[in-house]
Amino acid sequence: MLCSTPQPAWPPLLPSLELEASVAGSELAYTENVTEKCDVYSFGVLVLELFMGSHPGDLLSSLSPATMNNELCLQDLLDSRLVLPDAGISRDIYLMLTVAVRCLEPSPSRRPTARRVGDELSTIKACEDHVDYLHAGITFPAL
Repeated sequence: MLCSTPQPAWPPLLPSLELEASVAGSELAYTENVTEKCDVYSFGVLVLELFMGSHPGDLLSSLSPATMNNELCLQDLLDSRLVLPDAGISRDIYLMLTVAVRCLEPSPSRRPTARRVGDELSTIKACEDHVDYLHAGITFPAL
């Protein structure tokens, strides 16, 4: 008896343009050109997904374009299934997420470059301060 191996679907199944736009920036939906700024947007989505434990699509779509105060505290962003981090780790996560959130700027020209993101992340160093980062606000750009 012959065993058949499953054949890949043809044409290949591609993610919808709407899904791509939610991951790569809204300009991709209009121009279909992948740029460094799309990559930066995708990086921001990926970092949020890692710390939230789920895709941030619902969170991002719930932010109001009418208000400029789209601020959420770090504790509300973190995956609730995990133990809350200590103060030092909270600081590092907070700083990383503030960089990632700037990558979600709707206007590609206002997003940081990939080099800038890398430079900022590489300069996060341990230091002693007395800020409660778990309750510190992270402001999302108006989408």
